[in-house]
This record gives sequence, C-alpha cells and structure tokens, in this order.
Amino acid sequence: MKKQLVLLGTLLAAVILFGTVAHAATAVPGSARTITATAALAGTPVAQFGIKLRPAADPDGVAADLTTISWSGLTAGITTWKAADVVLRTTWTVTDVGGGITIYTDNTNAAALPKFVDPTPGNIHDVGSDPGGLLLGTAGNSSVGLAMAWAVKASSQVIGTQLVAADPNGVKLVPPDPNAAQWFNMLDKASPGIDTDGDGWNPLTDPVDTKAFVYGQSFATMMKNTGIHFSQSDDSTNYGADPDFKSYVYLQANFATAGASQTYQTSRLTVEAYLQ
Repeated sequence: MKKQLVLLGTLLAAVILFGTVAHAATAVPGSARTITATAALAGTPVAQFGIKLRPAADPDGVAADLTTISWSGLTAGITTWKAADVVLRTTWTVTDVGGGITIYTDNTNAAALPKFVDPTPGNIHDVGSDPGGLLLGTAGNSSVGLAMAWAVKASSQVIGTQLVAADPNGVKLVPPDPNAAQWFNMLDKASPGIDTDGDGWNPLTDPVDTKAFVYGQSFATMMKNTGIHFSQSDDSTNYGADPDFKSYVYLQANFATAGASQTYQTSRLTVEAYLQ
C-alpha cells in the first residue's frame, strides 16, 4: 500500500512539472521551416441540371410531365399569395465553387409575351419598375405585373402544410411572417433592384429591398456546390445538403392586385446554370 502511494505521488509531481515546462516553452531561434501543402483536384468544374414540370400534388407519381406552369382556383377577390399547381423537379450537379443554378424571368426579352415596359423610367428602383413575375396580358407590351416567388426543397412538400404560401417580404411584418424566409422574390434578368417598401432603395441595409440581377446573385441562386438555398440569406450558411441532388422548386404569385377576368403571364421563366 505504501508503494502505491509513492507511485501516485511521483505521477502527480510529473504532471505538475510538465505543466510548468509547457507554459514556459519558447521557440528555438532560427529553427522555423515554412512548408507549403497543396492538394489539386482533377476534372473540369461543371454546373448542370435536368428539369421536369410535375404536378405539385404528386411530383413523383405516374402522371405525364406538364408543359406549362398554371394556377387553379383563381377567383376575383383573392388577396393573398397562392402556390402554383406545378413544381419544377430538378436533378443537378455543381462542382464549380463559384457556379450554380439560377432562376429568373426575362420579361424584357424581345421574344417575351408580353414584354415588360417600365412605366416610370425616371425612377428605376420603384415597385412599378420591377419587370419580374407575371405580367398582365399574353402579347404586346405590359407595365402591370404580379410578384412571384420561389422556394427550393430537398423533398416534395404538401402545399398548405409543409409548404405555406407567404409574402417573402414578411420579415418586416409585426409579428414577422414565420413562413416568409423560405421564399425568395423572383428576380428578372433586367431587374435594376427594387425598393420594395418605398422607404428608399438600399439593399445593403434594408432586408426587403432586392439587388440588381447578376449571375451568382445569392437571392436568385437555387443551388450551388454547397447545396440548395433553403432560407433567405446572402451568405453560404443558408445553403444545405440535398443528398440525392434531386430538388423540388415551388412557385407562388401574389394575386392581391389581380383583376377579374384577366390573364397574367410570363413566357420567359428561365432556369440556367452558370460558372464562375
């Protein structure tokens, strides 16, 4: 028993001694050597996707693929956002760290039906100058539109329960809309950036003001090499994994200002891959 006590005392002494030496450690002058470590990956960076228009109610079912995006149950007096009956089922691969898959409308394109014309060209950042979304009419020029938004999910959602239509600008409501952050305002390729709430355009400090569209703009990027964009943010923390790289892109529109017996359309809803 005495021997065990002696050994324990020796161990404690050793621990104390080691601690003292570690805290007093200093580098040996002239001994530092700087080494470079490099790991180069082979292959060509890619950003690519496949896409099918599927019924939102059963996107993985046996029904035939669809050719257009549509809304049902639209009647005069709708005052809310409503999800479309169609979901974009996508398969995708992004290995370029600066690349991604983006979504936008291209309503100022010469081939757009209808084509957007800014009714207030002297103030390009006001709400009336937003070319994105659904435009009134099916041909010619149009200056009246309905805002659209998109949300991308790693698995299919049940409309109205898992996926709730909401104002993507609802972060400024009191209390905030708890479903707002899952939705992104649909930007247009020609969008100059919009002062959504009319208090002066400053997208750096105002969370509801949109930035001008550029390739790689976070709020128009659905997927990049770190995953899918699951919640509103400009940084990489709001991109998450989609293990099977099969995603579901849902769409909604705000029909609060829609007129009875009117048709709203965009013929240039675009999904596009980009590389840095």
